[in-house]
Amino acid sequence: MRLATLRSVDSYFHRFRSNVRFASRPQVSTNSHGRTWGRHHLYDPVILSKLVEIYRFYHNWMEPGVDRKTPAMRIGLAKGRIYERDLL
Repeated sequence: MRLATLRSVDSYFHRFRSNVRFASRPQVSTNSHGRTWGRHHLYDPVILSKLVEIYRFYHNWMEPGVDRKTPAMRIGLAKGRIYERDLL
């Protein structure tokens, strides 16, 4: 029996935090007494939700994996990947 893991979900969120600067974790300085400082954080959370949707679309429909297929192609939703030139 295979055990379920959250490794792929964890990997996706790590890639998102790495690629989208506004979603990075805040930094803690040594003299701040537990306070955090988000240098690149947005003032309006609606903008971050829009960036999340754009990244989700890019990841699922445009970014190929090691097998040269997008996640949408793997589950049968797309016949091919969407290129940036076709989107714009």
